[in-house]
Amino acid sequence: MKTKFFTMLLGSLIMAFAIAAFGQPQRADVIWARSTAGAAITLDGKLDESAWSNADSVRLQYGQNAGDPGSGWRNEGAAEPSDPLDATLKFLVAGNELYLGVAVKDSSVGAGLFNRFDGVLMNIRNKANPARPAPPFEYFYGWVSEPWADPNTANIGALPSFFGAAGGPRNPDNLQIWDAATTVQGITNSDTLADAGYTMEFRMNLTPRGYNVTQTQGDLVSFNISIYDTDWQWPVIPGKLSGNRTWFQGPFSAPLSNSVRIHARPDVTVNSGDVPELVRS
Repeated sequence: MKTKFFTMLLGSLIMAFAIAAFGQPQRADVIWARSTAGAAITLDGKLDESAWSNADSVRLQYGQNAGDPGSGWRNEGAAEPSDPLDATLKFLVAGNELYLGVAVKDSSVGAGLFNRFDGVLMNIRNKANPARPAPPFEYFYGWVSEPWADPNTANIGALPSFFGAAGGPRNPDNLQIWDAATTVQGITNSDTLADAGYTMEFRMNLTPRGYNVTQTQGDLVSFNISIYDTDWQWPVIPGKLSGNRTWFQGPFSAPLSNSVRIHARPDVTVNSGDVPELVRS
């Protein structure tokens, strides 16, 4: 019993020394969204404003853990990818809106049935709803050609469409909730020539979801994203066709899946240098 006690005590002392010497470990499920400090963002799918170059980012790669406890990937039943997902996410805020940049390297971009398409399925926990845990609110954007989605996304050269709770048709009410733009480095739904990838740029209004990042103390936005990646489907190449997804801190919009905590407050801007460290509590 004494041996067990002294072993536990020694372990605690070693941990205390490590924290004192090196600081607490950085969390993998938190990130800062810096304020643009008044600089405008043009929603054009290019990410060419200077603010984006100073945005905090995370890299998602199929088959590589982007951070415990919730990140991961899954093959959706086809071949293992010969061109695995490699994406960079960037986060900014302007006013009370979250801006998200998604830059994906991809040799084969296009539409298909659910789980066999390219695009993103995202969730912002709906803090405005009194239920706890806060329920999900879904944002779905991609090349999904099923009848309930948009068959036109399967046309050669087509851009993605909007689905999910945040709205499909681009009517004024849905535009108040979110908007997006995409550029494609290649030609969608055609594998005659290899693509280089695509870039998505999102604007999501945080007010309807119950957040306020403009207040002095800022706010903490609960978010997760899955990126779907299908390759060599236009036309299908047997034995090479691949459909999979990779997610950051939660594969689904289910309330009990993990989420990344996006920290934002007015004094943490693209011009303010190093952000405050976010550590485990």
